[in-house]
Amino acid sequence: MSSVLRKVGIGGPSRRGHRVRRQAGSSLIEVMVSVLLLSIGISGGLSLLSMVVKEQRALQYKVIATQSATALMERMRANRLGVQNASYLMPAATTYATAKDATQAASLPTDSAINSCAGTPGNCTSAAHLADFDIATVRVNLRAALPDAALVVTGDTIPNAGLIVVAWTEPVLNSKATASGMTPTVLTADTSGCPTAVAVGIDWTVNNVRCMQFPFRL
Repeated sequence: MSSVLRKVGIGGPSRRGHRVRRQAGSSLIEVMVSVLLLSIGISGGLSLLSMVVKEQRALQYKVIATQSATALMERMRANRLGVQNASYLMPAATTYATAKDATQAASLPTDSAINSCAGTPGNCTSAAHLADFDIATVRVNLRAALPDAALVVTGDTIPNAGLIVVAWTEPVLNSKATASGMTPTVLTADTSGCPTAVAVGIDWTVNNVRCMQFPFRL
């Protein structure tokens, strides 16, 4: 009987062919699911890597700001007369926009008297010249190292104390967070670290400005 069934095509190769096609279809679905999961994993890994890079960059910016402020304080200690004459100080109401414009336009002085400060402090014709040279040097260095950098120095000559503020625009962490359900890390006036006067006029929906404050007493 079985030989007869095989002759008429019942229970023979057609059933085996159907099983083979079904197994092939299952294998294809498994491959597609595996590819999908792999794609999701790679996308998540790239997003995490991007965030880590941005966090490292933000930390690097803070290190640069600290080094710049420290360098300026050392220059001020070496020129106490310039500090006493308020040659380093800027208006108390200096905003980020004003300070950024001054920093972005900064260049080392070309005036021969001021430029002589590039040698030893004794070459400067006045403490004010040395102060101008110091501020210009720090601004030029900040501009090269930080995006949209700004420098603000405010204080009082009695006593010789004040505040150095270094500001810059920081990369937005989790910038693609909306799609993943996370909240982007965007700075505000309360979280930026900027003094009230410096923060005036900043559009926080456009500018992710970070400030670091360095009090000094000389």
